[in-house]
Amino acid sequence: MGFDFVEEQIRLATERGDFDDLPGAGKPIEGLSSTYDPNWWAREFLKRLADEHSTRERAAELERKLAKVWGLETDGMVRAAVRDLNSEAGSDTFDLDAVLASWRKFRASIRSRGGLPR
Repeated sequence: MGFDFVEEQIRLATERGDFDDLPGAGKPIEGLSSTYDPNWWAREFLKRLADEHSTRERAAELERKLAKVWGLETDGMVRAAVRDLNSEAGSDTFDLDAVLASWRKFRASIRSRGGLPR
């Protein structure tokens, strides 16, 4: 395996379109035109750490809110709560049908033990 193998893999990937529509395509490389900063790596590292921390906090908050779904009383309330969560997450992070099915199964399990009125 040498240089020819790598070039062939790149050529095949290009033909398949694997490199089409990559993020940042056609945009300048960030920071390329600025002056050299010897601490660029530390600055970028700290920025990534802050972003990861923010993402973890946001995910934990969404999970806390999702946990409250189990205490809701109607399908409509669950649907509204999941729609709100997905809106807050900015995507369909939570599968409405899957959450609703799990909620129904959970409620049926409690009801079968006499914990919920019919």
